[in-house]
This record gives sequence, structure tokens and C-alpha cells, in this order.
Amino acid sequence: MPIKDGEDALAVNWMELVILGEDGTPAARHVFVTNHELSGENVAAYIQAGRSRWKKRERT
Repeated sequence: MPIKDGEDALAVNWMELVILGEDGTPAARHVFVTNHELSGENVAAYIQAGRSRWKKRERT
């Protein structure tokens, strides 16, 4: 998907992770944008990598 309108727009892929609480309602929502090609085989690894970056940042 293009990140903005126009012919010079950068094409990106996005992933969304929704963590549900015990009652089944969304407790957290994380969206990641990347220029890497995503597939069913690699999307979990990219989400895990994205989450690990945020977890490190939250600690500092």
C-alpha cells in the first residue's frame, strides 16, 4: 500500500497485532509498517521483532 498519495509514494506493508484481555476485549493494539515483503510464513517473525524493539525502548 502507498504511504501517501502521489506517484512518488513509498510502497509499504503493514502488520497489526491485537492482544486480547481475559474477557476477550482488545487490551493492546500494535501496528507496524515495513518495506519488507510479508507472507504467511514470515509475518509472525516480523511482528516478534517489532515487539522486541518496543519492549527494549519502553525499559529505557
